[in-house]
Amino acid sequence: MFLTEEQYLHVVSLYNGSCVKSPLHLELEEFMKEEFKMDIIDYVCDMTKIGKQRLKLVVWNRKNEAPLKDKKGLNYNTKAQKKVAEKFGSLAKKYNMYPAYQNCTEIFVCCDTIQDEMQKRVLDCARRKICSIRHKDIWKIEIIFQSIHFFYQTDEQIERHEADGLNESLIQKCQTILERYDTYHAFRDGVRCVFTSHQTLDEKYAGSMFYYTR
Repeated sequence: MFLTEEQYLHVVSLYNGSCVKSPLHLELEEFMKEEFKMDIIDYVCDMTKIGKQRLKLVVWNRKNEAPLKDKKGLNYNTKAQKKVAEKFGSLAKKYNMYPAYQNCTEIFVCCDTIQDEMQKRVLDCARRKICSIRHKDIWKIEIIFQSIHFFYQTDEQIERHEADGLNESLIQKCQTILERYDTYHAFRDGVRCVFTSHQTLDEKYAGSMFYYTR
């Protein structure tokens, strides 16, 4: 997510229904749903680093931006971008808003997501409780991006605890902790837990968490 704090809070207010959508927003939302089968939560008007007008469509996660991507899913479909830009330009004119956007040829259309930022904030709230989980074979617990990494002492313990159910138990314990803070169900599909070891960190990453996270 690349939203400012102010933008993030506005997205959340729309997501939870505490903020009323503007007529322009409602028409844009309807257009995206009808034309691309795509649900948007919010939109942001800002500028790129090279000074070009940009329209960010805020969606839940990366899967939701697929209708605007090419077949490989790596780049935006330029025809789809143009269609959205033209629609937004016409809406800007209709509602006498965003003068700079009324020339649709100057709009760069892209997407941003909200689930990842919500997950990050939930994990930040739950960090102390998660990192205080104890077991004699656990050397360390680290939260890296939106994942929880359990470091056992040895590689052998990873396989053993996969077989005896400890790994699954730890996943469920983390999920239970997160539910206390996950107001918007950002982890509705579960939290990603990675099971590795101190041995692996030493042998493959020279004992460096910096190298491990790269």
